[in-house]
Amino acid sequence: MLSSKEIREWREAIDAFLLKWAEKTIDDIVSGYPKAKRVWNQLRADSFMSAQWDMSDYIAVTKMGYNAHGDIHAKVVTANALKMLDLLLEAGVQPDIVKAPQETSRAGNPVEGGDVDDAHLIILLAGLLHDIGNQVNRSDHNLHSGMLAMPILDKVLALDISGRAEEGDDSGLHFALYLHSYGRLTKLHVGSQPGQSS
Repeated sequence: MLSSKEIREWREAIDAFLLKWAEKTIDDIVSGYPKAKRVWNQLRADSFMSAQWDMSDYIAVTKMGYNAHGDIHAKVVTANALKMLDLLLEAGVQPDIVKAPQETSRAGNPVEGGDVDDAHLIILLAGLLHDIGNQVNRSDHNLHSGMLAMPILDKVLALDISGRAEEGDDSGLHFALYLHSYGRLTKLHVGSQPGQSS
């Protein structure tokens, strides 16, 4: 039987491995996407962002007895979500942010869209921010995550969505944060609200 010290050392080794793998995976994927890369580099070194992850982890693990919900969890989720996005792109599936302008202009109500870099940016941010609401409460943490994400999004998105120097439409990102706890995030609906389809 393992001692408590051996279990702690084993967990620390696993955590270190997962963190290293996730950060390298994210680095590798976003390296070809300048907007996503800039935001990733900004958030990974941001003390405010680290505090969000730390408090979410503290509440989920220490107070509620759940599994880890801090930076390692957020980065592993993000790495896997970015890998899934790349698999979809390789299979010819376009994210809504890329195809929405064509689809909506045919319907006579065009919306502004983005490019594949914007899609990576949205997935990056949704993955990194999806569980920060745990620091408020596990119940409705997806809604709390959306609220807590707003100042972070304001900070990092000012110049990133499609390179526009304006606030930009981050409704697709908020929708992704909203849906994550319901297991329904199969398609990113930019500009859609829950219950609407694009």
